[in-house]
Amino acid sequence: ARVTGFLQERLFNEGDVVEAGQPLFIIEKVNFEARVREAEANLAKAEAQSVNAKSQYERTKTLYKTKDVSAAKLDETLAAYDTAKAAVSQTKANLDLAKKDLEYTIIKSPMSGKIGESKLSVGELIGPDSGVLATIVKINPIDAVFSVSENEMLSLNKQVRSGTSMNDVKVRFYTADGEEYPEKGRLSFVDNRLDEAMNTLKIKASFPNPNGQLISGQYG
Repeated sequence: ARVTGFLQERLFNEGDVVEAGQPLFIIEKVNFEARVREAEANLAKAEAQSVNAKSQYERTKTLYKTKDVSAAKLDETLAAYDTAKAAVSQTKANLDLAKKDLEYTIIKSPMSGKIGESKLSVGELIGPDSGVLATIVKINPIDAVFSVSENEMLSLNKQVRSGTSMNDVKVRFYTADGEEYPEKGRLSFVDNRLDEAMNTLKIKASFPNPNGQLISGQYG
């Protein structure tokens, strides 16, 4: 959570598949809406004061040309006008921040995937220090990380040198009970150095997982 407030609503069931941008939690908005209204009122006041300061400055400038006011008075009204314009800029920035905080009361999913357990309850006070609200894992496609021996990597490199694109290399996944997963994966990452202790190279492959058959943390 980017703002602090009481959790008003949780909009998902644990284990749901969620989409990127989907609202997940709502923080009570009352205080944040009030801050927006206050910032809007402050901006309106500052703009009115700026209009008045400009009018005073323009009037003084005309009088200065006819020698009816001093240069000091002209400088004074110009300084007041500049101060008023700065106040408008500041109150606009405050309004932007208030509106952004109001937006943050709706906590949205940063990615598509399967959402896990949430230990938060409606009515709890949450904020930037609350830690992870819920964990989302990408399930389609899903990545499998594994290691290959140096000899296996050398064999793969020979295929690549003979004209096979790394993107065309098909990867098979076998579940812990020995069953072959029906979808073929594609290499998405090859590490740039061997693990010297194990003499292996880390590789990642991406597998289509439309039915959610594979789950995060599964061994194969």
